[in-house]
Amino acid sequence: MESPERSLTDVVEQWVRGWALARGLAVVESDAGALRARPDDTYRREELFAAGPSTADLAAFEEQHRGDDRIWLTAFAPPGTIPEWLRLVNATETLMVGDLVESGRTGRAGLELEVTGPIATVRFIADGEQAASGTVSGDVATPAG
Repeated sequence: MESPERSLTDVVEQWVRGWALARGLAVVESDAGALRARPDDTYRREELFAAGPSTADLAAFEEQHRGDDRIWLTAFAPPGTIPEWLRLVNATETLMVGDLVESGRTGRAGLELEVTGPIATVRFIADGEQAASGTVSGDVATPAG
């Protein structure tokens, strides 16, 4: 049975809530429909997440937070839709996608999964060393049966 089509806003909201849960952070709704979390780490005090923000939304964010490099905006938008005047920290990122296996077992070559409650961490092992990892939570972290 195929899952029903979901809007970008629904997918982003599910991802953000899982991202925050995996890090022990609270998520609140913000202006312009964005979601906000407060990592309060060395590099960022606050992060906003917006699905398909308009140029006006981006301009308002930039004006409101100008000069504060510790407030980040993660914009889920098609390539080429972010105005050049907005400073990009990273123009491209990729979310890891794949079927999960039982906790503690290796699925595809080099992948290990650890599930603790609603949080799943996937590690990629190369030459006996961890080369990359990803953590998710919520509905996106449901292991395949």
